[in-house]
Amino acid sequence: MKYWKIVWLALGFVLAVDNPAAHATFHLTQIEKVIGGVGGDNGAQAIQLRMRSISQNLLNGQARLVVYDATGSNPIVITNFPSPNPASGECREILIASDGFADTTEPSADSAARDYAMDNLIPTSYLAAGSLTFETTSGSVIYWRVSWGGGTYTGPTTGSVTNDSDGEFGPPFTGPLPSVNDRALEYAAACPPGTSSSNDADYSLSAGAGVFTNNAGGTFTVTQAGVPATSEWGMLVLVLGVLTAGTLVMAKRRPA
Repeated sequence: MKYWKIVWLALGFVLAVDNPAAHATFHLTQIEKVIGGVGGDNGAQAIQLRMRSISQNLLNGQARLVVYDATGSNPIVITNFPSPNPASGECREILIASDGFADTTEPSADSAARDYAMDNLIPTSYLAAGSLTFETTSGSVIYWRVSWGGGTYTGPTTGSVTNDSDGEFGPPFTGPLPSVNDRALEYAAACPPGTSSSNDADYSLSAGAGVFTNNAGGTFTVTQAGVPATSEWGMLVLVLGVLTAGTLVMAKRRPA
């Protein structure tokens, strides 16, 4: 009896080593939402991940987010998920955001609210067509991919079969990555199961202002839609201009 027990334990160990997905603790994760800018401000960016199952939160040292250009080249690492790891939970979100994104949401998705900072932004030149991947730190396995730009994107659209049954995440979403108003690119289907079929079928623009969620369940609504922020000096100049114009009009109306 002890002999067979040892055999089964050894077999289980071999299967675990040969199949990384069997023991990985981050692989059942999707890229749920992306915004490449707010109101034309490309410094205001955010990415939202969602765990498709429990125990998918051990990201540090294992996973990274990478963005590629329209040809699937020139990769830029958005984050390597520094510790601490987020809390686990089925369909629980993880918010990665830039510093500039905090000024475009209500309430503010500031450094205390987001789960991770974006170490690098998605370049403006990548917004028309590109690809964003959730992958291992070595880049050897892509667990999720979302590409945009339709036929303008000519790079790979493939990845692991872990979250997509045939490993083909394409064709890409037909439009650019949203950046000119308050809309976000969103995975439309419910979680669970949250599996991938194709980017053009799975993703669409949010019906209204994008709403992002952090790991604690807090929500942050994009509020600035295509209206550049006005500085205090700019507002003062505007008010003085209105007052000056009003004074000139009144002066012309006075009888001589």
